[in-house]
Amino acid sequence: MIVGWNGYCACEKLPLKENSEVPSNHWLKPLLEPRSAVIIGASATEGSLGRSAVDHMVERGYGGRLYAVNSKYAKIGNVDCFSAISELPETPDLAVIAVNQKLLEQVLSECVTLGVRAAVIFADCGNQEQRDRLARIAAEARMPICGGNGMGFQNFTNSTHATFSSCPVTKAAPGNVSLIAHSGSVIQALATDLTRLRYNLTVSSGQEINTTLADYLDYALELPSTKAVALFIETIRDSARFVEALQKAVSKRIPIVALKVGRTAKSAAMAISHSGAVVGNASTYEALFDRYNVISVKTLDDLAATAQLLAHVKDADPGGLCVAMDSGGLRELMVDIAEDKGVTFTELSKSTLAQLQDQLNDGMIAENPLDAWGSRTDAKAHFARCLELMMRDPNSAFGAIATEAGDAFQFGSVYAEIVAETQRLTGKPMFMMSSFSGVANSKIARQLLDCDVPLINGIDCAMTAVKAVGTFNARIENAAREVRLSVPQSALENAKALLALPGSDGEKIGLSVLQAFEIPVVANYECDNLKEVLAAIDRTGFPVVLKTAMPGIHHKSDVGGVLLNLDSVTRVTEAYKDFTQRLGPKVMVQRMSPSGVEMSFGMVVDPQFGALVTVSPGGKWIELFADRQIALAPFDEQRALELIDRLKIRPIFDGRRGEKPYDVHALARAFSKFSIMAAALKDELAEFDVNPVIITDAEVIAVDALPVGAATNYQDPKH
Repeated sequence: MIVGWNGYCACEKLPLKENSEVPSNHWLKPLLEPRSAVIIGASATEGSLGRSAVDHMVERGYGGRLYAVNSKYAKIGNVDCFSAISELPETPDLAVIAVNQKLLEQVLSECVTLGVRAAVIFADCGNQEQRDRLARIAAEARMPICGGNGMGFQNFTNSTHATFSSCPVTKAAPGNVSLIAHSGSVIQALATDLTRLRYNLTVSSGQEINTTLADYLDYALELPSTKAVALFIETIRDSARFVEALQKAVSKRIPIVALKVGRTAKSAAMAISHSGAVVGNASTYEALFDRYNVISVKTLDDLAATAQLLAHVKDADPGGLCVAMDSGGLRELMVDIAEDKGVTFTELSKSTLAQLQDQLNDGMIAENPLDAWGSRTDAKAHFARCLELMMRDPNSAFGAIATEAGDAFQFGSVYAEIVAETQRLTGKPMFMMSSFSGVANSKIARQLLDCDVPLINGIDCAMTAVKAVGTFNARIENAAREVRLSVPQSALENAKALLALPGSDGEKIGLSVLQAFEIPVVANYECDNLKEVLAAIDRTGFPVVLKTAMPGIHHKSDVGGVLLNLDSVTRVTEAYKDFTQRLGPKVMVQRMSPSGVEMSFGMVVDPQFGALVTVSPGGKWIELFADRQIALAPFDEQRALELIDRLKIRPIFDGRRGEKPYDVHALARAFSKFSIMAAALKDELAEFDVNPVIITDAEVIAVDALPVGAATNYQDPKH
């Protein structure tokens, strides 16, 4: 029976668990929740891709009807095998296509003709032309395809494992982390040892013929079992849908941990050859992740550990981390690493400290982290008492035992029992960390996971994950906060008219655009001769700044085109004559700005995600200090203040040695208005630099501005 496109096949099928919370019209449902499946290119040859695909479906308990297609066999194991897909007794929902590249178009066309609703492609789909042909074939039937050049998917919630692997097929209970990766090898690395890490869904999206990482993320967020999502990203091909999925994650308070590759020019070039991915600008993703509270990591170890811990502790009560240890030296190492990463341990109450002190040997100190080893002969009971006391403290939210945690360590399984029992007794989430990342401890990992307790190998990984917990919790409310910002129509029309004028990349136009959005600018006058210069000075008064305004000179200081503190007609006249001879007659006269701290605002337009803005130290220091915050525009004053507070230069604004504090709120107000301007003019502008922006104790004022029209190619934000 051939299925219609408006619903599943009407014939009776074996029961298969369906995720009722996922909307019935979600377009990935027939792909990730198929009620019947066929493996095309199945094989009985051990070690072959076709055999592995069969084994994964059968041995991991797929509950739907399963068929195989290969003219050489009548059966592969207990699976009925047919010579062609047209000979199947029914049209399956899913086709797992395990054939070579040359046969892909033929096989996919046959599947579409027969009414198959979804497909997985393992093979590399060739050049862009062939990928486009495959996409067109699938588009006719609105058929979602996972792949190609990937390892398929594993939906542990309904035992559908449309994948292959050279590793042994093992059964494992579903976890609560979804892993979605462009690279199949990442899936292989992180989802092979299911005794250590457990997932509810893994997807290798590969070349993304017509389904993208954003689609799979959206689906994962609908699964009730998803407590965190781990992403390995080469590129985002569907930016709008990806942003929608990130917004959904924020609204559901589900943490997303992302490892974005292609941050360097060389790896970006490699990504194009690997999956056809144009990786995008690293700064753009930095801003995107920050806006939607995505935790960014740089290694696979941190990706796994952070997602695992966030899934486990994200719903914990307010409070901090408590750690019990059996080594003074390793405790010192942990504290050093924690301080480097900005991790703090919770402060225990006086009552808890007193009770702990009663448990310890003489000379040992009750504190957090706690070295609880001593010389006790009742080690198990002693550690259990100490850890329970710490976790019952009102300031504790989650806790851990840190030790060697190896299968060969005589106390490893004992500590695992203590951690699990403490979690049961106190109701607070616990985890165990191994001091050494390379230790063999799959038995202890299984023991702990069976009790819903994660094991993290390596103090560095553990502290990275703990820091991420604090970051996620600190920023989730702001990420979820809805901000509605309006742009006065008159300001928008005025700015657009200015940018449409000839010479719109000049400083005068730039300052006028800022004024249109109510950003304070220095008094300024553009002049073409000495008479106009002297008339301008009558309006500004002395001292003044004289700048070249000749077209095409964007970095005036580099050509000696800026003179400060001119305090007489004689000095101004001499300066103007020099500019005329060297650079040209067109100049700008500005009132000399008050003394203060020089800052800078910058704007660029990313072709996928829109306007981004930066704030950093300005003036001559802008390219010397690596102190910058970048954000997606627009945002309000509160968000602007948060970004400014992260700058290393921020303490200067509080005033030093009797100085009055600088007006940080005025800076935040101006930066917010700049972000609104950037978002409103993203179609007219490619870049916009405001440097310097001077902040004093009483005001903020923009002194120089350089707009670059949208015809200019997008570049990496430098500031």
